[in-house]
Parts: sequence; C-alpha cells; structure tokens
Amino acid sequence: MEKDQQKPDHVPDMPSSAEEPLRTEKKQIERLGSQDECQNLIHELQVHQVELERENEDLKKALSEMAEMELYTALFDFAPVGFFFLERNGTIRQVNRAGARLLGVECNELTHRRFQSFVSDDFHPAFNVCLDKVLESRVKESCELMLRKEGKQPFYARIEAKTSEDGQGCFVTVVDITDIKKAEENLKQSESLLKEAQYLAHIGHWVVDPATGASIWSEEMFRIFGLDPGEGAPSIVDRHKLIHPDDLDHFNDAISKAISDGASFDIVYRLVRPDKSTRWVNIKGYTDRNDEGQVVRLFGTLQDVTELLQIQEALKESQAQLKETHRLAHIGTWDLTAGTDTVIWSEELYHLAGCDPQLPAPSYAEHPKIYTPDSWNRFKAAIERARETGESYQIELELVCQDGSTRWVNAF
Repeated sequence: MEKDQQKPDHVPDMPSSAEEPLRTEKKQIERLGSQDECQNLIHELQVHQVELERENEDLKKALSEMAEMELYTALFDFAPVGFFFLERNGTIRQVNRAGARLLGVECNELTHRRFQSFVSDDFHPAFNVCLDKVLESRVKESCELMLRKEGKQPFYARIEAKTSEDGQGCFVTVVDITDIKKAEENLKQSESLLKEAQYLAHIGHWVVDPATGASIWSEEMFRIFGLDPGEGAPSIVDRHKLIHPDDLDHFNDAISKAISDGASFDIVYRLVRPDKSTRWVNIKGYTDRNDEGQVVRLFGTLQDVTELLQIQEALKESQAQLKETHRLAHIGTWDLTAGTDTVIWSEELYHLAGCDPQLPAPSYAEHPKIYTPDSWNRFKAAIERARETGESYQIELELVCQDGSTRWVNAF
C-alpha cells in the first residue's frame, strides 16, 4: 500500500524558521538607522550613566550625613553638660537631656518656655546683659547665675553662650558649679581665718624658687617687713637690703646650706625696715626636692618675735633685780610640788642654808634634817594646815646649816 507523502501540519518549514531571526535583526538595524544616530544614542547612554553615578554618590553622601547627624544628635542628647538653643528673646527651642535634668523638667515641656523663667530674680540683669552681648558681638560670653530647679533648691550654674550662624539665636551650655562654689567659699573662709591667725600671731609664710630666686609672700610678711604688697615680694637676691648687716652672714649660711644639702633651718635675726627701724624675727625653713634629689623649693614661716624678746629681756632684768633684792634683804624663796615631793630653792635660800647651789634642793622628806626638832614640828604643822585650809602662816624657825651652825629665819 502506498504511503501518504503529505507533511504533517505541526512540522515547521525549516528554511522559513531559520530566516526569522535574520529578519528580526534586520528590522532592528533598520530601526537604528544611520551610524550618526547610533553615535548619538551611545552618547545619550553615557550621559545617562554619569547622571546615575552622580545621583548614586549624592545618595551615599546623604546617607553618610544622615548617619553623622544621628551621631551628633546622640552626642547632643546624652552629653553630661546641659545644652540649650535659645531664640533671641530667650525662648528655649531645643534642649538635651542633661539640660532638662538640671532644670527638673522634661525636654518636651521645656521647649517654648523662656530660659529667664529659671533664672533667680537677683541674677536676671546679669543674664540679660550676657544674652545681649553674645547676640550683638557674636563673641562667646559667659557668666555665673543662680538657677531654679523645679521642686528643688536653687543651684549655682556657669553658662557659656555663642551666637548661631544665622544670628537668630544662640547655643548655651550650662554646668552646675554648686560644689565648686561651696569649695571656693570654704577656701575663702580658711584663707580669711589663716590671715587673721597670722595677723594675731605676727606669723607670715613664704616660698622661694632657688632656680630663679623669686619669692611668694603672705600678706603678713609684707606687714612685718613694712613693705607694700602692691610692689610684690622681693627676690632672695635682695635680702641684703632687708637684713641687718651683723646678721646677714648667719642668714646666708642657713639659706646656702638648705639649697645645697636640703637642710631645714630655724634661726633668729634682725630685719631692717624702710624706715630704718629693726625687728627681731624667727624664720623656719624647709625644702622640697625632685626625683634627682635637687632642691626645687624653699618654704617656711617667719614670726615677728620683737615683743617676745623684749618681754624676755624685761623678765631677765626683773629676775636679776629680784635676785639682788633677795640677796640684800637675805630673803630666800622655795616651792613645793606635793604630788612629786619636788622642792625648788632660790639662790639666796642656798646661801642662807649654807648649801651648794649646784646641788638639788633637799626634798620635803629631807626637811627634818635642816631644822631643829622643835622648829620642824611647828613648821610641819603650819604646812599641813595650809594644805587643808589654805591658811597662811608666819613663824620663826631655827635653820641648821650644813656646817652645823644654826640661823633663825622668818618663814611665811
């Protein structure tokens, strides 16, 4: 039986199928047109690529600036110092958390409130002057204020302000300085007490730099030397102008030894004031050394002891006169400390008893040996009454001298 030679419908015409892509490509080429048109199209594509790259860079930059802005916002918000942005009239436009804590108000409740409302009444003029200056001059200004904290005691604050670039407001930092002010007040009080104590005791303190000879004096030092504090402390090289010529070598030796050996010193010398009057002073000095053992600082005290020495001289003169009076009148004195049985004799009493003044005075237990028995019994009874009642006595006693002789004395 003869096969049917006709093609199935689903089998494609092979030459026609192969030519289809070529016809499509030809149509695309025909659409592209001429070579000039192709070049223009390529150029447009290149321009478009540059624009895309530029937009991409702008996008990256914007993202970077956004991240940086977020960082600045975080730093602003979490900084330990109070930050405020104020409008020209003092209205708070922005505040960080530290600033809100300082004023005791939430951040969102502070905006649109005037900063002046938190300033104590007495400090309003100072704040207004500071704000006006910073807005007019555009130079950073600062001042100290007393600020109110809602529900709390007022506190001392230091503010620093700087105008914004557009001049429509200013940035303000606020720091609580209450503890610093308290420390300053305590220091002032201590310095005042020290100054008063130095004035009453006529004691000044001083510091010397051995390398330069420069000195630092307390106020009392100037008063002792009769110098003007406004002219500053004299250098150590000018000491020859201040010290009595007869005491200068003594002073120089002490200073030189302190600088070379680090030795402390305690000396008395005479100073000469501008009015040519002299004063006796007691200077005590100490040294500070560095790690190499070199003296890098001299410091110490200086006390005016003129009146003290005058009193001592007067006392010595009075004692000498009393001693001479006792010698001429044959009067001796004695002192008994009951708790220790210690007896002190005056020099004339040694002479009356015929004893050596270089030896200790006889103790109270030894007194029966220096009186006759009758005299000792009467003397002992008078002493015991005086101890019990405070009654004074005046009796005549027979004193036995070391050579065996006796002398009658009037004891009272």
